[in-house]
Amino acid sequence: MSKHRETRRLTEDRFLAMSRESGTVVLDAPGRAAREAPLRRHLPSRALTPSRDNRGRMRHAGFFVMLAGSAAIGLAAVYGMTGDVEPTFWLALSVTGAFVFTRTREHPARYAFPATAAAALVSPLLHSLLFPIDLAHNPVVAKQMETIPGGLSPRLFILVMAPLVAIAYGGVTSLVTLAISRMVRRNPETASH
Repeated sequence: MSKHRETRRLTEDRFLAMSRESGTVVLDAPGRAAREAPLRRHLPSRALTPSRDNRGRMRHAGFFVMLAGSAAIGLAAVYGMTGDVEPTFWLALSVTGAFVFTRTREHPARYAFPATAAAALVSPLLHSLLFPIDLAHNPVVAKQMETIPGGLSPRLFILVMAPLVAIAYGGVTSLVTLAISRMVRRNPETASH
């Protein structure tokens, strides 16, 4: 085995040259800090960070998690299945999305806000589209709709409020993502040992 290994070894110069080539992935067993320290002065920064493709895929995965969660919570609420625990479902979705966004490893809160705000529009749209079903399964909502200010129709009121709620929820998820990303990355040296 050692003879085979000897034929595959690279000199430091050859290793550095190959690491600069596009598409090269450097695999190393030690922790991140240990493997970056001797190489940082020689390698371009892209060799030490996840590729753009991986960050992009994960950012989109976060959007789809939030989109699916928003649709599921919206449908469950329309059919009266969430009751008083709906805020708990939204919080759980926010935390789940924050973990997915944190996996992007570069400015996850920046991606969390627009993706979450856009995905959060799905639930109010479902409430508006399925309004008669919503009223039939949620007598409390029917009672609340009687007190809408300004004589707006309930569907229009939901559509007017949707962007404001989506922006607020995007902000909350962005803050949760920021907090989780700081906890996860607080001490990367000890995390690898």
